[in-house]
Amino acid sequence: MSIPLGGTLYFTLTVENDSLVPIRTSGPPPGTVYDSDQNYATLGEYIQSGVFRVGIHCENSPIDHPWRWAVGGPDDLVEVVKNGKSYFYLPAGARATVTGGVRFVNVMGVRNPQYCYASLIHEDVEISMVNFRVDPVFLRIQVP
Repeated sequence: MSIPLGGTLYFTLTVENDSLVPIRTSGPPPGTVYDSDQNYATLGEYIQSGVFRVGIHCENSPIDHPWRWAVGGPDDLVEVVKNGKSYFYLPAGARATVTGGVRFVNVMGVRNPQYCYASLIHEDVEISMVNFRVDPVFLRIQVP
């Protein structure tokens, strides 16, 4: 797959909570499009232990899975307020569609083409092998 410098790699995937308990998630929301020189922290979304997020990683990424999204949007998630703070959960047995994109504003690193893939991240816990490196694409960024 090739995209021009300045082009956007879009994705759509489905997350299914096949557990018996709700899973907590955090933003940014599905539909967010990052520039390749951004990451979740530059959007004010920091790592939260135990939170599930969808992440995209490319081999040349400067950090692990720099582009991350909540595992559902407002219509998919249940809000729970504790001590005045909102927490969002994907209910047990629920499914949610997650979309997003990465606009490649620069060529990261020396490898071009490189593999890019999605993962389901359980922050500060693990990325289980069944949810790691899902649907890798061999991506070439065309530089003028």
